Amino acid sequence: MAPLPNPRDVEHWLAANGWSPGCDIGARVDELVAVRVQDSAQQGAPLAPLDTATRFLHS
Repeated sequence: MAPLPNPRDVEHWLAANGWSPGCDIGARVDELVAVRVQDSAQQGAPLAPLDTATRFLHS
């Protein structure tokens, strides 16, 4: 398994892809992450959500 990325790298990547602090999609975060995890598993490339990314989406 690859090492987990640095939290600052995750925040930088998310910000570079349109997210910003204060962009809280609230209760939808967990739903949207679950949809993506399920979709990736169906594609044969299972993903595990990173706590750092999920916290950023709630920030």
